Amino acid sequence: MMFKKISVFVLIGIITGSIACKKADINFGSEFINTEATQVVKLDTFSVDVSTVLLDSFTSSNKGSLLLGGYTDPIFGRIDTKTFFEMAPADYTSEQFPVTSTFDSLTLILTLNQSYYGDTSKPINLYVHELTEKITPSDNGYYLFNNQQFATGKLLGSKTATILPTRRPADTICIRLSDELGKAFLAKLMNQSDKDLKTSSAFLEYFKGLRISSDQLSKVAFGCKDSIAMRLYYKSPDMYNATKTFEFSISNKSHQFNHIAVDRTGTILSNLEKQKELHSSVTGNVSYSQPISGAMIKLRFPNARNLLTLPQFTQILKAQLVVRPVKNSYNNLYPLPAYLRLASTTVFNQIGSNLIYPTTTASPVTQLGNLSIDYLNGENTTYTYDLSAYIKELIADGSENKNGLLLLPPSPNFESQFNRVAIGNRNNTLNKIELQLYYVAVK
Repeated sequence: MMFKKISVFVLIGIITGSIACKKADINFGSEFINTEATQVVKLDTFSVDVSTVLLDSFTSSNKGSLLLGGYTDPIFGRIDTKTFFEMAPADYTSEQFPVTSTFDSLTLILTLNQSYYGDTSKPINLYVHELTEKITPSDNGYYLFNNQQFATGKLLGSKTATILPTRRPADTICIRLSDELGKAFLAKLMNQSDKDLKTSSAFLEYFKGLRISSDQLSKVAFGCKDSIAMRLYYKSPDMYNATKTFEFSISNKSHQFNHIAVDRTGTILSNLEKQKELHSSVTGNVSYSQPISGAMIKLRFPNARNLLTLPQFTQILKAQLVVRPVKNSYNNLYPLPAYLRLASTTVFNQIGSNLIYPTTTASPVTQLGNLSIDYLNGENTTYTYDLSAYIKELIADGSENKNGLLLLPPSPNFESQFNRVAIGNRNNTLNKIELQLYYVAVK
């Protein structure tokens, strides 16, 4: 591979000052730029260990988004979502509900947030059930996770809808709920001695919440804003006999969460739940990332200290990671994530601190890959990262380092994104990950 001479001059200047260079010599995949005393060497055959690891569970509460629907992915399997939440009544005054009021309808109103994944041309069936069990967070009463569920009772309403995620202003979906429930609400509101709908705490005891789900016929998953409303329409006899409304909204956003179910049967990742980590060599020389389905890409550099054994090695000048998504693994139906970060991890695959840009400023900036898409051939689509500091730390660490880096979308709310990416290892013929090392060698 060719290396621009101007870049070499800059790099050499860091170490030796302004020294004239000889013409580059090419030798077995490495490029040498000779001076009287030093060489700057580019090495692009360094091994990167790539695997797919399992994210067992993650926090899915208070993300600001209700996830609905599902679809079948040829790599990641069948993915289905449900959303759970509590509701609270608006402020109550007795004058709003004279005893002569009459019921009109009860409607649940969802507002799309323009996020979606799958085929939006296909209709989706949505179902609203009443909860019979209180939403109870785990982990000291604060967090709710993607694998949690709570018991439901009556089906309150359903609708077949077609998602229009790019319509402006934001599209809405209205689902008419049970007339029986709506009439019961109105009766309680007209009864001044009935306390069930007069305060949020009393209402939660009476009505524990809602679950919205779909069925396995759905071919699209999408997001809604957490400004969901349940609206009671009624008429109050007066000179105009006008229709009036009383609204219920999400009461505790930390109790709104999304359940995500994944069935990988028959896919290349079918053993991920059992084995927790699948090396790219057993998954077709490819590793896969889609955190919402529990899959993340892990990168390791187990041979970093071997650099010390290279002839006349002095020090690393630069280490650049070039991540190339596998050709034909992404398209309009399965787009790439716009941003991907690298986060430190351990042998337990826990998400640690983000890789930042080398800087002396007080506010660190996370590296997000600088995605460049090759729309023509798909061969030069890349995410790139500066790993100079990270590789230097690995070289300085004398112990056997089994840690690594996770490739995943940025926070917050990376768990709510369906975008996926497939990365080839060094043996993949349809694009591969590459670590480019530039180091100084003394003659």
